[in-house]
Amino acid sequence: MIDKFRAGMMAGVLTLGALAAAPPISLAADANAPPPLIPGWGGKGEIGYVMSTGNVNASNADAKLDFAHADGPWKDTLHLEGLYSKSASVVSGERWAGLFQSNYLITQPMFVCGALRYTDDKFSGFVYQGSVTVGAGYNFITTATDKLVATADDLGLGLD
Repeated sequence: MIDKFRAGMMAGVLTLGALAAAPPISLAADANAPPPLIPGWGGKGEIGYVMSTGNVNASNADAKLDFAHADGPWKDTLHLEGLYSKSASVVSGERWAGLFQSNYLITQPMFVCGALRYTDDKFSGFVYQGSVTVGAGYNFITTATDKLVATADDLGLGLD
């Protein structure tokens, strides 16, 4: 029992030491950042992992990616995400999802949109969920730092 405790403590100390020694990484947008490598494209991502040991060994990993492309009146966005959790050697969470949306600007504040959505969550009670929707939206505020958008895209076909 004491050996397991010491091994868990050593793993925690090594993990904290590795994180402290690693150079700081910032994925946030910087005001002085150079322009994107491909004009019109942008994106961001997140990744996380948590592992705990002790009476019950558990681990959790998740990732999210967002991409956007703007070309004239068109704006396309892609969102991908995944989650995987395990506790005591039993999978306790598994979710994969994707969303593609395309917006077309009719006038400066108004746009129409179409979206494809797919979700596969092993613990939701559904085999999968998918939808195809169309709708309209309005950009109330669009500045360099703030954005307020309303979208009504509930018109569509969904599969559960």
